[in-house]
Amino acid sequence: DLMGIPAKYLANWMIETEEGYFLKLPSGNVFKLISVNANERNSIKVFEASDCVGIAKDLLKYPGVLKKTKTSSIIDFLTWFHVEGFYTQAYSLINRVYSDRDSQKLQYWKQNRQLGIPCRKDYSSYIHSQDRQHGKWTNVIYQGLFGFKAAEMKQIWATQAGSANIARNHIPEAMGLQAVCHCERLVILLGLDNLWEAHAEAIRLTRKKFRLDLNSAA
Repeated sequence: DLMGIPAKYLANWMIETEEGYFLKLPSGNVFKLISVNANERNSIKVFEASDCVGIAKDLLKYPGVLKKTKTSSIIDFLTWFHVEGFYTQAYSLINRVYSDRDSQKLQYWKQNRQLGIPCRKDYSSYIHSQDRQHGKWTNVIYQGLFGFKAAEMKQIWATQAGSANIARNHIPEAMGLQAVCHCERLVILLGLDNLWEAHAEAIRLTRKKFRLDLNSAA
């Protein structure tokens, strides 16, 4: 249902072999189905959550009888599944509940990611016109704000690992993304010929605005 695929198509694609039930897509690729007990002693056929992306991608490439409107629904599903589906699943396992407050925090996180897209494009264009070493300057910003390179900080956000005595390990990702975007904008607005000087000043001002003290305890 989340993919927007009519039940009649799913029923037509289901096949039974000696090895069990499978979902045979228009491409000819098959995905294993599992029988799960439902109400009134009935059973339903489901596929593994890990197969969701594979099925969606397969249908986008080989839609068969699906119309364009249905493939658009699949794209929407992929977006939801990537951003919200796994987050909800993991968060529920930790807290045993996914509350409205959690959902609001997720929406805030997604909003900041979306707002940061045009900001990053402007920054990338600006750096490309000056130096063309975008990765280097991105790491300069992340290290200046958080004490880690971009990939390392994103890993910390993903795992929330580290000592409770290190403040940077507990900077929420939403706030961190805001800080990065703010810093990138300042670099552009300063318009200094010396990129090192521009980044140093932008980092100083951003740390002051967002109160990013790498030496303080959380």
